[in-house]
Amino acid sequence: MGIVYEAVQEPSDRYQNAESLAADLRRFIEDRPIKARRIGRAEWLWRWCRRNPVVAGLAAAVAVLALVLSVGAPVTHFLRRERDRALLNLTRAVDAEQEARQSQQRAEQAEREVQIHSHLAQAAAYRHGGQPGRRYKSLDELRQAVKLVDLGSRSKRGGGEADGH
Repeated sequence: MGIVYEAVQEPSDRYQNAESLAADLRRFIEDRPIKARRIGRAEWLWRWCRRNPVVAGLAAAVAVLALVLSVGAPVTHFLRRERDRALLNLTRAVDAEQEARQSQQRAEQAEREVQIHSHLAQAAAYRHGGQPGRRYKSLDELRQAVKLVDLGSRSKRGGGEADGH
């Protein structure tokens, strides 16, 4: 429409000669911008893409790749950092759990030792008390102390709990 409109305008606004008209018609047929009507950048880009589909496709692929990389790289960095934090927290939790188990074992061992010493002291008190029948109570205290010693040595070897006999 722009070519026809310019061809029928006032003589001063028309094409200067037939060659100018022919050149504009050739540009129109080749889907290039014509002189009779200026086009915007978007239309110019669209026409260029239609004339050069391979180059336009490659340019679009590069643009998409650049977009993916510009978004993906920070996201990947963030996810990797979060994973590293999670692994560090897991390691700390495992270490803390192991330390808690060791502390519990030390506390149980200390309690066992206190009970053993208590039974030994009670046995000594019964033996030196001088009252009749106290020797048997002293032997019972010694048996209980031996059971606790056996229990402690089994738990150190990983043998489990005492059978209670």
